[in-house]
Amino acid sequence: MALMVYKTCCQIDGGLPVNVKIMMLINIVIDFIIGIVPFLGDLVDAMFKANTRNVILLEQHLREKGQKELKKKGMPVPDIDPSSPEEYD
Repeated sequence: MALMVYKTCCQIDGGLPVNVKIMMLINIVIDFIIGIVPFLGDLVDAMFKANTRNVILLEQHLREKGQKELKKKGMPVPDIDPSSPEEYD
């Protein structure tokens, strides 16, 4: 399942930088190793949440990319990100 999320993330326009891909793969490997341990591994695996961590990495990358695009087009970058869940949820 985690690899399916990873493959989907890699399909964004322009692809993902290598460092983001590596961090995602590290999360997947840690998740796999934790999941090998019976029962206790399942509990820790539920707390580790590799897919959630990978989506957060993707979201951070897309926010940075969006800010760069705004700067490149000469548009003002807002002080508060309108897509920030901390600000608007």
